[in-house]
Amino acid sequence: MSSDFRPRVYPAVLILAMIVFASFVPALIAPREQLHFMGMFGGWVLSILATCLWWVTFSKVRGPMRWIPPLLFIGDVAAAIALYPNFSLGMNVVISMIFATTLWLLAASLTRPLGWPVTRWAVPVALLVAVAATWAVRIDGASADLSPELSWRWSKTSEQLAMAERSSSGEAVTIDTLKITPADWAQFRGPTQDSRVTGTKIRTDWDKTPPKEVWKKRIGPGWGSFTVVGDYLFTQEQRGDNEAIVCLKADTGTEAWSYETPGRFAEAISGAGPRATPTVADNSVFAFGATGKLTRLDVRDGRKIWEVEVPAVTETTPPPAFWGYASSPYVAEGLVVVFTNGGATGKGTAAFHVNDGTLAWAAGKGTHGYCTAHRATLAGVDQLLMVSDFGLESFELKTGKVLWAYSWKTPANRSTQPIFLGNDELLLGTGYGVGTRRLKITKSGDDWNIASVWESRQLKPYYNDAVIHNNLVFGFDDKAFVCIDPANGRRKWNAGTRYGFGQVLALPEQNLLLVMAENGAVALVVPTGDDYVEQTSFKALAKKTWNHPVVNRGRLYVRNSEEMACYDLTVAK
Repeated sequence: MSSDFRPRVYPAVLILAMIVFASFVPALIAPREQLHFMGMFGGWVLSILATCLWWVTFSKVRGPMRWIPPLLFIGDVAAAIALYPNFSLGMNVVISMIFATTLWLLAASLTRPLGWPVTRWAVPVALLVAVAATWAVRIDGASADLSPELSWRWSKTSEQLAMAERSSSGEAVTIDTLKITPADWAQFRGPTQDSRVTGTKIRTDWDKTPPKEVWKKRIGPGWGSFTVVGDYLFTQEQRGDNEAIVCLKADTGTEAWSYETPGRFAEAISGAGPRATPTVADNSVFAFGATGKLTRLDVRDGRKIWEVEVPAVTETTPPPAFWGYASSPYVAEGLVVVFTNGGATGKGTAAFHVNDGTLAWAAGKGTHGYCTAHRATLAGVDQLLMVSDFGLESFELKTGKVLWAYSWKTPANRSTQPIFLGNDELLLGTGYGVGTRRLKITKSGDDWNIASVWESRQLKPYYNDAVIHNNLVFGFDDKAFVCIDPANGRRKWNAGTRYGFGQVLALPEQNLLLVMAENGAVALVVPTGDDYVEQTSFKALAKKTWNHPVVNRGRLYVRNSEEMACYDLTVAK
């Protein structure tokens, strides 16, 4: 008689097939496009609902066992929600749920031939294992392919280890006033905002003489880069419930000073931490936190000069929980400019007065994006460009007047800067399977014309900026490192995915590219259009690295969300 209670398992097999399909097929068809994310999570959610419906309604199970597995499953969901209370970490809850669902289905399917007594115990045990795993295993983030990064919940996080290490460091000091010179890297992507390293040469015989580690230390989470002025580095990191702006001694990595302000942003893939890079100008450090605080500090000691809550001052709505603020401050002519996400009310970009932080202007249609304001002269006119989900907008720096706007809307985030080709032309790239357009900007009287010269799907930058050198574009087509001919958008070569979602610098004086790989390796690549040639490489960091590297005064500075390091690459005299 007990055999009558054995569950009808063909629905379970079909649901398992749905889980496998949703987990792998969308990623193969359209990696990191809307179809990938919606197909995977949509398939998982449908599978979870179908499993509960099958067990309670169609499985033939009767008695208490009809309700015990659903109740255990609800317990697993409750545990996941309790452990990941922030809505931005909802993906982690879904992962816990799909893991429990898979164990449930496997236990029911595989034990059915053994009889109802075995199944009756196997299903609850499987769900108890899922609950235990939810409590025991922590999801610290994910790769760009959405593979979860796991650790034991009782182990210390890298952030906790960084804070413990910092507590034993020396006292803060006051530094001399820093004067910015052409040799400095005082803003995101360098003096000309294009990741081109000039005025210094590096040692390139790494196989014979490996890069020498000058220092390496832990750092709190953060996905921005470094700025370098004189003998000091500047970056941002997360420290518990505070965002920190940090000044470090370039030769030792020791902290000169730091400033902390309340605020914590975290999301499921990259985890916690600020996304932007500080800017050094006017004897000050300007930083934009992931929660929307724009801060000006005295460069000498980190003393706060002013701080503004950008959403409140601009009367704009903060981005959704899974998108923080990531625009690095652009500072020029008495103004500091950031992206505000406020395009719904015509305030997507805003400029603040350097002297007191008051709002100078707000304009633009961008509602979300991770880009930084970019200065350019096009058609003979000095202007400020901002890339966003809207497309590309041009502003008059002093007044915020919109000079022209090129609409190329996308539901996804744009995260990369425009690439300037000269002759009033530029490349505008978009990830998520979209591609790149070459735009020609002309002006006749007061009228602007923005023409698309070509469109190519062979360069689809996700969040990886490209560089131009030797009249060729080198960057990332999703996670494949490629060379593109800017004349027609066609690919010259494809190096494959060996660097993952990396970043690249151009070293034009040595005719080389420096590539920072996602796995923490650094490589030198010959920038030729004939074929991909890697000259040498070494391992700089141990974990997932999405941050832009910096080369300054013969040294390489690299960081990720866990550690930072300096390597000596100076040429022997």
